[in-house]
Amino acid sequence: MRLETKIKLSDTNGYYGTPFRHWIIKSLPKLIKKYCPNRGAKILDLGCGQGQYAEVIKKLNLEGEYLGIDIQSRENWNNITSKDELKINFMAHDAEKLSLINKNYNFLFAITSFEHFKNQESVINGAYQTTNNNGKILIIIPSHYSYLNYWTHGYRRYSNYSLKKLVEDAGYIDIKIGKIGGIFSFCFHFLWANISRLIQKVLKLIVFLCFLGNMKKAREKLPTLLKLLDNIMFLHLKLKLGKIIHKFFIITTNKLDKWVPIFEIGYYCIAKKK
Repeated sequence: MRLETKIKLSDTNGYYGTPFRHWIIKSLPKLIKKYCPNRGAKILDLGCGQGQYAEVIKKLNLEGEYLGIDIQSRENWNNITSKDELKINFMAHDAEKLSLINKNYNFLFAITSFEHFKNQESVINGAYQTTNNNGKILIIIPSHYSYLNYWTHGYRRYSNYSLKKLVEDAGYIDIKIGKIGGIFSFCFHFLWANISRLIQKVLKLIVFLCFLGNMKKAREKLPTLLKLLDNIMFLHLKLKLGKIIHKFFIITTNKLDKWVPIFEIGYYCIAKKK
């Protein structure tokens, strides 16, 4: 398991990742409690990853069932269990073929997953067909500004307009869209990610030249060094001081964003089926 994933799964408050993830961890329970039925909940998680949001839902005392789908199972799903009042399941399934599930849900959500769906129209149209009448969908996605932070990670980014059009064209109504973060969170993520990448690329170039372009041989001879370089963006979080500094910036930028809510790092969208 990658260092980033280990940190993500153990970091229940979101202090040691991106400002975007901190906002999600802080705000997601409130959004779910507000829009998901407390009793008789039928929840579908589109692109559930390691199942970290199943763990969030388990803490909300909802009664019903949760199904997480992803293209393949991740190792953390072996650690996730149901509660008496909430049945939790995982299914390896392509989100672009939701109609094949042949079941309806009253609350669907996709947390930073829509940018990874190659055919997003198939996913949103399938989601609409799978949503009960008056059921809700919650989507959280990175903004178009975040190309500078995530580079080519995923197929696309979104503007307020493109997100609304995607959901509206599928047939959803009562669409509410909100900004996530602002310029301070954007700048922190930009500097952290891009300085790390620059250092990584320079050091890997030196290794590349030392081994005359044979990176396979370099990994055989220097496995520990290459593993450290692969995870360089998160190495400071292995140190207590590094965690303290990172947490300070996460909390501070989150507070300052309220004063300058431009260059938002993402959007959230809530919509209802007719």
